[in-house]
Amino acid sequence: MANANWGNRLFGLAGELALMGCEGSVRQLDFGPGDEKALGTMMRSRARPDAIVCGNDEHAATLIDTLNRIGRRVPDDIAVVGFDDIDVARTMTPPLTTIAQPVKKLAATAFKTLLARIRYPNNDPREILLDAPLVARKST
Repeated sequence: MANANWGNRLFGLAGELALMGCEGSVRQLDFGPGDEKALGTMMRSRARPDAIVCGNDEHAATLIDTLNRIGRRVPDDIAVVGFDDIDVARTMTPPLTTIAQPVKKLAATAFKTLLARIRYPNNDPREILLDAPLVARKST
């Protein structure tokens, strides 16, 4: 697992799918988005996924390019989702479905939290959750 944040994303995704009654499993792939050989093998297997959720939009863009090179169509053969909502997500073909990080709100919250921590150093650490909305586009 890349980091605890990615682990939390996988856990949240699995939970949401379970709440929706979706069958199947959520698993982490053991290869990169540009690995044509591994991706081709996976797409030919009986256990091929219906969708791949990438840790960021750059990996999703690379994955879509790789899928195109091996003759797979997004979203007809497989859906792809990114994370960040960077500019390329809107302009690529197909436009990428992604989770939008609220970057300005994230920065403002981090700054306010840092100031509070400096002012009140004995306060307990806390976790702050911000909304990160789904931006549905044509890759799903």
